[in-house]
Amino acid sequence: MLNKSNLITTTVTVGTAPQCVATEENYVWVANSSSANVTRIKKSDLTTTTIAVGTNPEGIAVDANYVWVANNGSDNVTRIKKSDLTTTTIAAGSGPFGVAVEETYCWVANNGSNNVTRILKSDLSKTTIAVGTNPFGVAVDETCVWVANVSSNNVTRILKSDLTTSAIAAGTYPVGISVDATYIWV
Repeated sequence: MLNKSNLITTTVTVGTAPQCVATEENYVWVANSSSANVTRIKKSDLTTTTIAVGTNPEGIAVDANYVWVANNGSDNVTRIKKSDLTTTTIAAGSGPFGVAVEETYCWVANNGSNNVTRILKSDLSKTTIAVGTNPFGVAVDETCVWVANVSSNNVTRILKSDLTTSAIAAGTYPVGISVDATYIWV
């Protein structure tokens, strides 16, 4: 943890091979790839709680009620209920890596099967959308889902209204992706 105002660092022990981090108002969530778990860090006092998930968690995203974890080694997603830390396992494509959430859906980039799994949060039903080769990162805005495809050297835009896709050229080996009000950052 790095304090932005005074640049002082504090070390918090988590699991082995922490892969990614998601934050919210009261907690920080860390996916620990080699430990097959997630560490929840309470911001106010840095106490930690460990939650078991699938093998090789690589992606993590947080919404109002849940934490969503893409488990690359077990081809599934773990949904952690924030209120009591209970978990639900949802099958995904091969090698899920990136995960993004919005009000209605959870979107998972499946690196090994060249697709995205859209999970309806209300009943966990799924739809699969083909994208480029080796998708890693995924980001969502009000109208689109954006997927960074490593081996295709492109980004797939998925229109949320009808799930149509289009490919947009990107630089070599695009892995991470983020979206703001104006731009897609790859």
